[in-house]
Amino acid sequence: LTDSTRRLTEANEVLTDSLRRITSRANAAWYVVGTRDQLVRAGVLTEEGGILGFGKSLAPSRAMARNVFTRIDRLRDTVIALPEAKQYRIMSRHDPGLVQVDVSPSSGGTMRIKDPEQFWSASGWLIIVY
Repeated sequence: LTDSTRRLTEANEVLTDSLRRITSRANAAWYVVGTRDQLVRAGVLTEEGGILGFGKSLAPSRAMARNVFTRIDRLRDTVIALPEAKQYRIMSRHDPGLVQVDVSPSSGGTMRIKDPEQFWSASGWLIIVY
């Protein structure tokens, strides 16, 4: 009976560990914050369209450099620290209505995600330009 209990306990620990890893992977989200020039140089954003250099629009790169992104847990980490700036713009497909941005003149800002499930349903990759 003790041998059977021990085997069940070990199997339970393995399943718990597997579930923890799968949940962590499923809840992973990525974000990057930078200036227009920084994100274009890093390969996160690209300038598209325009004529003779005028009227170009900024869009997420099709082959994003993923090494510049920061990993977070999309359900647990609902506040993202932002550098000091006058304005922030979400360049990815996320709904800006689902966040609240608070700006402090001395310490930068914070972006609080109001509904993480809905916010991250658009994409697991958040791009913020300041």
